[in-house]
Amino acid sequence: MTMLKPVRKFIHSILHYLCIFLLLAIFLFPVLILLSTALKLPGEILTSQSILPQKLTFYNFLRIAGMQRFHRYLLNTLFVSLVTTFLSLVFACLAAYSLSSFRYPGRQLFSRFILMTYMFPEVLLIIPLFLIFNAYRLTDSYWSLIIAYTTFSIPFCVWMLKGFFDSLSKEIEDAAIIDGCTRLEVLTKIIIPLSAPAIMATGAFAFMMAWNDFLFALVFINSDSLRTLSVGLNTLLGLYYFDYGLLTSASIIMIIPVLILFLCIQRMIVSGLSAGAVKG
Repeated sequence: MTMLKPVRKFIHSILHYLCIFLLLAIFLFPVLILLSTALKLPGEILTSQSILPQKLTFYNFLRIAGMQRFHRYLLNTLFVSLVTTFLSLVFACLAAYSLSSFRYPGRQLFSRFILMTYMFPEVLLIIPLFLIFNAYRLTDSYWSLIIAYTTFSIPFCVWMLKGFFDSLSKEIEDAAIIDGCTRLEVLTKIIIPLSAPAIMATGAFAFMMAWNDFLFALVFINSDSLRTLSVGLNTLLGLYYFDYGLLTSASIIMIIPVLILFLCIQRMIVSGLSAGAVKG
């Protein structure tokens, strides 16, 4: 029996890595098709039966890089996503600190039901939001997208940051208050620096939500100069002809900023997601 344990362990490891490999293959296969199509010539995309391109070319990337509209879409998306991330983190930090450090009636009830907002899909709220923005003349502007994205990202950010704030030692906060710090100074000078991993993780969520959204950008924005990438890519589709090379190359360029962001802060994201799970 003792001799069979290493064999079972070896077989278990092989099966474990085989499952991981199969899952990666399933998830990465569409990305491979996307990249392969972007690196093919327009004539080869519709005629070749091979997944891999016969001759690598960056022709499609050069075409999309030369489009002024695409540059505008990229800048619009970057601006809206960064402002949304900043506002979401500011309001989420204040709300999460309030729920974690203060005691007042309804605090527990509010913290438990804060994620109930995600029970309502975007499609259900799109008409009320449009009527509100139209009444205040916010449609067809950056602020309509920023307010909508911030509203939807704040509940998750608050819930996530509260779990991390609860895990921090209260003795540090009490010592700062005894030394004369106000609550705002405790938050900005002590809590936020100690919570950098969690803040980066929640910020990545807010940024990704704003970067990838399609529905709000489609309904609230009419001007071509204000469109974001997700809606702008849709304009690259013709009525009778799809330029797959242009569309796939633009999609890859849209993926790159988010990929770079996660590669740079992946350690902070992992530690931020797991830090609030254990209090101590």
